[in-house]
Amino acid sequence: MSVRLNDEATVYLAELNAIDLAVDHVLEHNYAKVDIITDSRSVLQALSNPIHNCPLIWRLKSRVDQSLQAYFRKDGVEFRGIFTSTQIITGHDSLADYQGKFFGKNSTCDCGQETENRSHLVYKCKLWTAHREKHFPKNFARTPLNKLLLHQGVRNGLQEILQGKLEKVVAAMQP
Repeated sequence: MSVRLNDEATVYLAELNAIDLAVDHVLEHNYAKVDIITDSRSVLQALSNPIHNCPLIWRLKSRVDQSLQAYFRKDGVEFRGIFTSTQIITGHDSLADYQGKFFGKNSTCDCGQETENRSHLVYKCKLWTAHREKHFPKNFARTPLNKLLLHQGVRNGLQEILQGKLEKVVAAMQP
């Protein structure tokens, strides 16, 4: 689905509209369980704020099931694991492929084998084999990414991999 917003629309407004459309779809199809994933912390904070003056936020809150509203109201929600999964799902990440597209950086993986993208990192990169063996199910190579992310072990492994990548970047910046 594609929706054109006006040229003045912000990323925040685009995220809100996307979530609104997702809620429309869920309500229309009466799904039993749904995960709506966003990388917009500001939208999540707005949805969790009991006092907000944005009409779209109020529209969403009024339409969302009580159990989902309870999730948004939890104090101390752990964003770290969710953040990792969201990066992998959305492709808005620190991987070389994304960095190359937007910042002109080299997109080749540190292993030297191919472009560093989600598929390569999750399924093929030799640098992270030990993490996959430790955290991923045995049949992970035949499992689609969206299904893999349902496993807590996979999310833990990806978090370690992305943390390891970040540590390498920071170490390379040190004199």
